[in-house]
Amino acid sequence: EKICLRGKIDNCRDKVWAFERVPGRKLEGFDDKIIDQVPNRRDCEEFCLSESSFTCLSADYNLVSLACSLSRETRRSQPDSFAPSRDTEYLENSCIATEQLSCPYKRTDNAYPRYLDTIVSRVTDDIACEKQCTFYEDFLC
Repeated sequence: EKICLRGKIDNCRDKVWAFERVPGRKLEGFDDKIIDQVPNRRDCEEFCLSESSFTCLSADYNLVSLACSLSRETRRSQPDSFAPSRDTEYLENSCIATEQLSCPYKRTDNAYPRYLDTIVSRVTDDIACEKQCTFYEDFLC
């Protein structure tokens, strides 16, 4: 789904998408800033991008209460807190610089990802795979 973001979007210009949205999920217990009466998801995403007191890595947008909760954490940094929530959309900021991420890699044998956004060939081992993923520029992997 394409959206047009306004404001501080310089870091998003070369990205395939600005936010990754997960409907029906939220990051529980890591609200660094809550903004009430936010009329729509796009405004919540723009609040995240323009936050200046900390680096906003994700946001939760509640479709019923219209609350936008900004966080310096993500579902990757706090996987045990990524919880179901019927009225909430989890929004992960993809416009941040790769070096601001800490991506824990976990080997999963005999499994194949459900969704693929790109395929990188000629990767010879786990270390090479992690390196390709860490420094991939088009989106966060």
